[in-house]
Amino acid sequence: LDGDPVGVKQGGVLEQLLRELPIACLPKHLPELIHVDVSALDVGDGIHINEMELPEGVSAQMAGEILVASVAESRATKSDEAEDEEAATAGGGEEASSDEAAKEGGEG
Repeated sequence: LDGDPVGVKQGGVLEQLLRELPIACLPKHLPELIHVDVSALDVGDGIHINEMELPEGVSAQMAGEILVASVAESRATKSDEAEDEEAATAGGGEEASSDEAAKEGGEG
């Protein structure tokens, strides 16, 4: 994989899901390596086999929908967001309890 994904700079994690790719080609077209540019990937984006630029005369022998690499949200980012959501929910729950107590006090 070549390049630094945009999503990694934003806290995501690059995951390489496919390390070997069966190919078909003439011996003279046999590549030593196949480079995949991942620099444009954002969090949640991925590259599938059919989106790869293979060298001339080379074709992939796997389904084009197979994911080669993706940028996932990091666990640290997910837990920070979960904590923020829990804090917001807990804050909202306390306000509702205060409102209910005020209503009960006003009625009695």
